[in-house]
Amino acid sequence: MAPTENQHFGVNMSSLEFARSVFGDEEDIGRSLTCGSIPGDIESVILDSSSPWRLKDLELPPEPIMPLLIEAYFRRFHWYILLFHEHSFWNNTYKVYCQPTWRRRDLSDVVTVLIVAALGLQSVLQDCNWHGHNTFRIHSINHRQLLLDLVSEVRLHLIDLQANPRIEAVQVSILLSCFYMFHNSPSLAWSTSGMAVRAAYALALHAKAPVSQDRIAAQVRYRCWNHITVGDGFVTMVYGRPASVDAAFADLHELEQTDDLTILPALLNLTGFSECSNITSKVTFHQMKFRLYDIIRQALNRFRLLRPSQPITNDDLVAISQAIKDVEASLARWREELPYLYNFEYWSEADRWARLEYSLQDRPADIQEHAEIIILQAAMLQLLYDGAVILTHRPLLKCQANTMPFSGFMVDLMQKSLDAVIRAALRMSSFPVHKFEKHFVVSIVLHYLFMAGVILCIVPTSQPFTNTAQEAKSGVVRIIRASRTMAQHNRIARQTDMLLTELLKIAVQRETVEALNTSVAGYQWNEAEPLLESEMWMTKDAQLPLEGPRQVSQANTALYQPDKGLIHSEFSMDIPELLQSYHTLDRGAARDELSDQSMLPSALLPLDPHSVFVSEQLDDIFGSLQSSY
Repeated sequence: MAPTENQHFGVNMSSLEFARSVFGDEEDIGRSLTCGSIPGDIESVILDSSSPWRLKDLELPPEPIMPLLIEAYFRRFHWYILLFHEHSFWNNTYKVYCQPTWRRRDLSDVVTVLIVAALGLQSVLQDCNWHGHNTFRIHSINHRQLLLDLVSEVRLHLIDLQANPRIEAVQVSILLSCFYMFHNSPSLAWSTSGMAVRAAYALALHAKAPVSQDRIAAQVRYRCWNHITVGDGFVTMVYGRPASVDAAFADLHELEQTDDLTILPALLNLTGFSECSNITSKVTFHQMKFRLYDIIRQALNRFRLLRPSQPITNDDLVAISQAIKDVEASLARWREELPYLYNFEYWSEADRWARLEYSLQDRPADIQEHAEIIILQAAMLQLLYDGAVILTHRPLLKCQANTMPFSGFMVDLMQKSLDAVIRAALRMSSFPVHKFEKHFVVSIVLHYLFMAGVILCIVPTSQPFTNTAQEAKSGVVRIIRASRTMAQHNRIARQTDMLLTELLKIAVQRETVEALNTSVAGYQWNEAEPLLESEMWMTKDAQLPLEGPRQVSQANTALYQPDKGLIHSEFSMDIPELLQSYHTLDRGAARDELSDQSMLPSALLPLDPHSVFVSEQLDDIFGSLQSSY
């Protein structure tokens, strides 16, 4: 049943709705308008749903292939982005796909199966241990070609899907946007995510489901709308552009416990789970994720409305700092309400994660998989929280580049903001990204690590040769190394490796320049008294440290430790050794992969023309680093 706009969008209505409200229904006035012919008409376009329909270009793979890919989707994607009810998908959507012939009404279901299979295939593409590879070899199927063919076929039907929108139009647009975002074209990702929002409003997904609607169908509506708000917040944060979701109609739906989200009872007796037996559903993770993104969305909306003067004034800074304080309070409340089961600090204490993995060794594969997913969900909430901290304080950090004199109070606030983002970025630099390598979400993780790496590259310049600067450089090295292990088969990892490697070189160079910038008053090097021959002999071949006694740079290899800061293990690397350890970058190849230009933060502008390639194509790889604050 089509939604009624004047019930779901306040007193606003279309021109046709206004005419109907004044003159009554068309039947009452003795005429019939063609449905959908007038802009603003909310009725569906009448199509011959019984006419034959088929795919345009795709040759369907052999029968065993699609179930394998759909299973991969629900194991490696569905746990983070919740759009379907798994059992209903198999019983309804996939059953339509399996029909020998299709009608026009089957378009939505068939295209949904294709995009789900494509995302499943993308998730297992580089996993050598995936059990489905042998089936692909038996049928002589090229993984990458099938992926391209699936996505290409979905694109061919995308407009038809929107012409008579059903819930599948929203789901397909979301999933296609996810694929474009991290594995193809971020520019198209922006556009297709906007299509998902429009389709969601056309279906009034933001409103409560009709009482007559099936409970599971209503929950699928709510899941899709909640992700619409999350996805819109994410792309707004990444691209620095205005949100597509209207803040007046952006409330989240409360999800209910359903059978597909139940935590297996067998898990509740395992190490770490027994202390959290009050949580029996994974719906808790999704609700906490939705709430966190809602805080981020509200922060972005508030920052967007701030219009600092040029040059910025102390009144502007007070307004920004008050907004930051309010967001911090919301984040603190969210943190306090986070249950232990989804608190990554809890799993990091007392080696709980390691002990859990040990206890799972002799358990069935499904038990191991379900336990791992819950830990990964907890880790993702920690990562999202730290990303929100950085996002919250970013406007005030941007003001530090201003040359105007600040009051002591504002200087203290800026320092607190810097300290907060450094702590968050250091925690992110120790994120166990290797645990996510076999899941689609790894690209999201790498995006957040890139954000943390940029923050940490600022520290050596602002605090040269301090312990904090050394920790920051170690943190960047950890991110680079983690990215490098995945660079061969992950686009985001490859670009993170190249960009952060170059940024770290720039940061180290600027750190040295900044440290040597303070000269001794009245001293001119060309007027200095030459060394005596005996003095030259004493200094010959001497290994004199630039910083006095050698300091060991500490690399954080532990997980999160609450109230104790970061627990470090020894890691020593001189700056020359660090720079020599990097692979020689193929800058020509880097330019080939990158196409647009985006400005780096002002503190990281290249010192020489050879470093300028870092600033190329960032928008094409990661969206826009600029914000509209």
